[in-house]
Amino acid sequence: RYAATLVPIFMLVMPVPLWPATVYEHKLRVVANPGIPITDDDVDKILDAANRTLAARDAALGWDIACSQIRLVRDGSIKKHSKIGLAGSYKTLQDQLTTWRPEANVIVAAQLNCGVLGPSSGCSMPGEPLVVVAQSNLPELLWLHERGHGVGLSHSSDLLAATAGPELARRFMFWQLGKDRTGKKTGECEAFEKSNLASISRRGSPFRAALMASDSSLIQANQDVAPPSAKVDAVSSATLHTNLSDAAASIVTSPWEQVPVEAIRALSTEDVESVRTHLKGSPSAFWAQAVTVLALRGTADDEALVKRPFSYRLPEGDGLNTDQRAEARDLLGAQLAVPVALGILAKSTGAEQPVESLSPLTRIEKAAEVIGPAAAVALRTEALIGLAVADTPTARLALDANLIAATSRAAVSRQRTNRYLDRLKSLKTPWMLQSNGAVAEVTDLEEQRIVNLRALIRLEGLDAALTKR
Repeated sequence: RYAATLVPIFMLVMPVPLWPATVYEHKLRVVANPGIPITDDDVDKILDAANRTLAARDAALGWDIACSQIRLVRDGSIKKHSKIGLAGSYKTLQDQLTTWRPEANVIVAAQLNCGVLGPSSGCSMPGEPLVVVAQSNLPELLWLHERGHGVGLSHSSDLLAATAGPELARRFMFWQLGKDRTGKKTGECEAFEKSNLASISRRGSPFRAALMASDSSLIQANQDVAPPSAKVDAVSSATLHTNLSDAAASIVTSPWEQVPVEAIRALSTEDVESVRTHLKGSPSAFWAQAVTVLALRGTADDEALVKRPFSYRLPEGDGLNTDQRAEARDLLGAQLAVPVALGILAKSTGAEQPVESLSPLTRIEKAAEVIGPAAAVALRTEALIGLAVADTPTARLALDANLIAATSRAAVSRQRTNRYLDRLKSLKTPWMLQSNGAVAEVTDLEEQRIVNLRALIRLEGLDAALTKR
């Protein structure tokens, strides 16, 4: 007779119902180059913020829903591996992961190319891995967005926000990320649930479900949910802190997967001047994109501003705090964005001076002098890509000379590598293979990409866009 009264009382005092429910844990195993100052704690903070975004509902939007049954979790400590590049195309980094860290499903890079031109903040295809740049600008939305691609979601729209309308442009899967773009619809939540990726753990514990529901209530209560005027507020906030005009801030401070060439071309003279002012200030999380914008819209006289990230030295050592690590990651990304920006500047202005700044960076010793030995190979590769983008007579000569030299070095290096691999086969640990020293050639995949880049720029119709004044 006591049981009959206790059960209803128990149900009354519990904050949520205890019927069976499922929690979907997306287990992320992260790998990065040792040169990227990122820790487990940094990743946990990003994922916590992403989960809060999923669990929150912006009542002002009306159509937004909470996906509180979905969680992104770090699965084990970050693995650091020197064979994972600091920078590269999605395909290059994916191949490196498959070879050296096949158990991982997230790559954190310092710089990335997701299309014909960089820089890109993130890149993913249906499936795994997801690749993200280690930036401090809205990393939670970046990771969430790229995981969305991984579970099969496309962009809610690829139109400009004003054309797309708020029901598409205010979603986390909009092509251009933003502080106010956190909205979710049922289909997006279901994609995270129904994906058959092996890294998703489905838990049916009613107690866990109840805990999640309780957590999401707290998250909704504490989440900084954007008000109806959030777009204006977010842009105005960026303007206050960066000296950017509203129009420039909407581009420079919004992480992108591919360079929005047409949107950049639409900026006014005053907007471009505000980008110059921004680059004359202290380093920011937006410099990688700012140098790209200025390269597209600036003049040959802007070369010094495009190279300004090189004026700062990367902090070194293991004792960096959270803010210092974030600043170091942002500066490294900006420095690795400079070579392609110089190539764009040469292409868009027809000037040879940016090429003269690029050519010395193809020498590994000069690259090390500019950015430090840890990132020298990455900077050298980006310099070769910059030369391919520039496509001026001087750039073509410099690029051809470097690729011929690289081919010769690669042949020698492959012979050495094969001897090392033969020696290690019996140990069944080819990932222990270490670099044998001074040879720092471009990989075959990167060389093929560089050779094809000029043709790809024309094929994508970017040749005219880059040279249009």
